[in-house]
Amino acid sequence: MNPPAAVVNTFWWRVNSGFAVPLEALPVALVEKPSRILAGLLVFFGGSLVAICNGSVFVLLREEAVRLGAILGLGTFLLLSMPILLTGLNLFVKRSVITLDENAVSWETRTLFRRTAHEEPIEAFAGVVFRTVVSRDDDGTHIFDVLELAHADPKRVVRVFKAPAGKPVSGQWTACCRRFALPAIEDIAPKFRVTRDLVALDTPLVELLRADRVTWPSVSYARPATISLQVNPLELRLQLSEDHHVVLTDRGLTDVSARRSRRVGAAAKWKGIEVPGDAGLFYAREDIEAFTVEEDPWAKRKPGVVMTVRERIEADTGQRIERRRIYLHSDRSQETCLWLHAVLLRAVAHGIDEAGAAIQG
Repeated sequence: MNPPAAVVNTFWWRVNSGFAVPLEALPVALVEKPSRILAGLLVFFGGSLVAICNGSVFVLLREEAVRLGAILGLGTFLLLSMPILLTGLNLFVKRSVITLDENAVSWETRTLFRRTAHEEPIEAFAGVVFRTVVSRDDDGTHIFDVLELAHADPKRVVRVFKAPAGKPVSGQWTACCRRFALPAIEDIAPKFRVTRDLVALDTPLVELLRADRVTWPSVSYARPATISLQVNPLELRLQLSEDHHVVLTDRGLTDVSARRSRRVGAAAKWKGIEVPGDAGLFYAREDIEAFTVEEDPWAKRKPGVVMTVRERIEADTGQRIERRRIYLHSDRSQETCLWLHAVLLRAVAHGIDEAGAAIQG
């Protein structure tokens, strides 16, 4: 592999709202180092304790006042001090480097006690995967869209892009796929990945399913007992909980909830919206882009079903369209979420008749 043309420090990538690997500067070295401030404090504190211990030994030897109790005490003190010093020294030299090139990716890790190196050809990666992740910090919960080089080994997955959810990513997605000569893949649900055409990355999932350009997800289990439904020629009603149900018609989806908990807006900020029990939020069928199964950030890491819709926003420069994410349902059972996900996709993509037939069949 050629020497890196650019070096990027990734220490702040975990807290920044977004980043992108400079593809035009390949090969790029992504370097991650621990905080030198923390390492310095540990070295100073541990070194001071070791120095105190050594000084005490010197004084005892000079005064010829060595006793068994003093030896045991100083030995214990030294045993407690050395790990602090060694931890600080390890943080000083610790370094993890991922080098990205058009033809290969290499990993190198160095610590105080060992050094490891590994390299994989770019063909070992399945593609450039687009997915949504949840991040939590002292400011709350945040949703990000990320692009990653997918690998069969989770430890070899390389993240190359991160941005607040809802913003356009097709340009960066296309650039990554062309730069690494890898296919574009979208994570829809566990065991359901869709390979996307580079010229149609902005095409909604439901349109791909409607045109039979994507294989339907396989759901081989019966309707969950926790969800009740009513099917008639005009609508399909799914009772998700005591105070929450979804009504599907050929016009769209109505989300009816006595207490609408939380919702993510176009700017990826959490909002609380109260909806009367006898009313609901209507989403036109042509505005619904996809349904995904992912972690619900408010339900202690339980899986949930998320609906993505196009939202038209009026601005001074004219109208623009952004993606909006709505958490419809969360459940302890992933199978329940996958069943609901498949039903919602069929109803929006092909109509309630096919969805009803799939349920009853």
